[in-house]
Amino acid sequence: LLERPGDDSIWNWAEALLEEWGRWIESDGMLPNVLGPSGEPQWESCDATLWWIHSLAALWSIALRDPKREEAFRVRFAGMLQAGIDAIERDRHRHLRLLENGLLEVSGGSTTWMDARIGDRPVTPRVGVLPEIQALWFQALVLAHLWQVRQIPREELARLAAAALSAPLNGEVWLAVSMFLLGLGWN
Repeated sequence: LLERPGDDSIWNWAEALLEEWGRWIESDGMLPNVLGPSGEPQWESCDATLWWIHSLAALWSIALRDPKREEAFRVRFAGMLQAGIDAIERDRHRHLRLLENGLLEVSGGSTTWMDARIGDRPVTPRVGVLPEIQALWFQALVLAHLWQVRQIPREELARLAAAALSAPLNGEVWLAVSMFLLGLGWN
């Protein structure tokens, strides 16, 4: 859909949407999970900012086919990417905490995609070091490295990959780490 020759309307819509939501990250350090009827944000999402960065990476991967578009995309969103990472690292995010080993800890029991509650009690409380959060975090750091938003030594990325792989595993972590290693020629 995003690649129809001669029709940039879908691409422009996707970029505009990412930019609109990216402004929340720049101003508040994270994305709300819901906007109420009168536009008031609810701050109950640990992973919305990371999924926004995942969306950046996905759209950027399409932009790689056109060097001018790719450069314009990186320039447009590099500051927002940096703001999202900085907010997490500087403890501005309400539900994520950066641990000493570089992994993220989720602190809110109903702040992931499994956010169902009965009253104020989470139905499936998920806290701690969650594998999908580590995969998204790793992807965010690798994207920042690839965009040269920040220089992260290969050794540090490799250490973080090892830490992520030592956490409880599922396919998302393996996929993120594999993509990183293949992208840097470590195959």
